[in-house]
Amino acid sequence: FIDILVYKEAVWVEQFEVIQERKDTILLRAVLPQGRSLEELEPLRIQVQEKLGDDVVFRIESVSEIQSGPSGKYFYHRSLVQGAFARTYE
Repeated sequence: FIDILVYKEAVWVEQFEVIQERKDTILLRAVLPQGRSLEELEPLRIQVQEKLGDDVVFRIESVSEIQSGPSGKYFYHRSLVQGAFARTYE
């Protein structure tokens, strides 16, 4: 659902990826266009945090680029959590 909110609330974000770092931590990495600031994503952060609840930490980080995977494709979602349904990309 985070990707849908980014497309809806922050259509100006050039590129992004959602990374589940731990079971209780999710990071949105976003490439921002020149002239836009991370503070402009605060309403999105609040909206996502409310949906996730208090047991999950949601952070947003501004990055200059997002690396593609080994195949050259970009992944919108990545999980670094080991488990039956987790997918890890290097």
